[in-house]
Amino acid sequence: MKETSSAFRYFIRFEILRTFSTVYGLMYVFLGILIPLILYISTFQPLSASSLPSLGFLLFLVPIMLPLFSQIGSSGTAYLFSSDRANGVYEYLLASKTVKVSDIFMTYSISGIIITSVILGVNLAIFYGSDSIRFLTVPWEVTEFIIIFTVPISYFSTLISILSMLTWASLTKRYPGVNAPGGIGTIIGMIPVLVFFILIMKYLWFQENIIFAGEMFSVILGVIFVILTVTVIRLMSNERMLP
Repeated sequence: MKETSSAFRYFIRFEILRTFSTVYGLMYVFLGILIPLILYISTFQPLSASSLPSLGFLLFLVPIMLPLFSQIGSSGTAYLFSSDRANGVYEYLLASKTVKVSDIFMTYSISGIIITSVILGVNLAIFYGSDSIRFLTVPWEVTEFIIIFTVPISYFSTLISILSMLTWASLTKRYPGVNAPGGIGTIIGMIPVLVFFILIMKYLWFQENIIFAGEMFSVILGVIFVILTVTVIRLMSNERMLP
């Protein structure tokens, strides 16, 4: 048991370091940071604090989109998983009984959480820095929305995307598909943010009740994540993962 636990901890450290050192891992991390940075620079325009009320729900557009960039930045995790599986890494680890199937899934989930934290932290620092320069202050309502929507949705969408990609990659022999970088699995993680964005842009009720809408959306996505996690655990218990 002690040997297995030690191997699991080493596996986590190894995958996290590999994510930040491989070409594909770094490419997606940089995309998750560079895209919003370019948007900030291209749309930057100093405004006075008195102009805040006139902006309305537009103040919330960047916090709404930040989970999208976090999810894009963590997509390299699925590429590494697919590459390792194709090269027989997991067959060796499972045969040697150093790790379990659940350890493999947990490793990539933890890696995704850490990558999301890094990207989200950098993007939030840029957001607060740029808004402080433009408005001299960031309204509390925006910070509240970031707490109840941006942060939880960033993690939920990333984990849902990773679990979807890992599950599909485990149950199929084909490399292309939802487990491919930029494939359907990445889109799965984008759907929640895009749906909320469309609702906000199209319906006045969501604009006027954006805090409540964001809170309810986070709860719904959290429930979906729990359901997907339970499904994955049942598949692992039935030894249907990583055939």
